[in-house]
Amino acid sequence: MVVSAGPWPSKKAEMNTLEINEELRPQRADNKHQFINTKEKYLVTQRLNHVFKNPLCTV
Repeated sequence: MVVSAGPWPSKKAEMNTLEINEELRPQRADNKHQFINTKEKYLVTQRLNHVFKNPLCTV
């Protein structure tokens, strides 16, 4: 016979999830910062590409 665990997670599983979130929070902040830097570099590159293709266009 199989017994269902029910709709609520156990306290142990909940604590593990909270601990994991605490460990990953700094990594998420670093990834967000890297994403913003990469996005800015991409936008600058796109703008420079446009300017070089259209030299009479103003920045």
